[in-house]
Amino acid sequence: ENLKIYNIQFLDIMIFINATLALAAYLLFVIISSKLHKLMVITVPFILFAVYRYIYLVFNTKKADRPELLILDKTLLINNLIWLILFILTKFDYLGKYSLFEID
Repeated sequence: ENLKIYNIQFLDIMIFINATLALAAYLLFVIISSKLHKLMVITVPFILFAVYRYIYLVFNTKKADRPELLILDKTLLINNLIWLILFILTKFDYLGKYSLFEID
């Protein structure tokens, strides 16, 4: 009922603004975390893919009509599982102390 007061164009723009803010926030988190966890940068492509996939599903499929279909998208679930595993491994330094990026 509350969504009736907003027009579709405004809501579409808000999706892109919020996606951009979410990506920026995650990138800042990675930059700050990378001083302790140097391999955290390898998680960034998975976040980018997740945001792009979500936007694709919302605008190019009928899944936006049923949010549970967005959440249960197989490609998105696999991507998010890979991201979670990498995030945990990098956060606890299970991937080793060596990095492609030396930060001193």
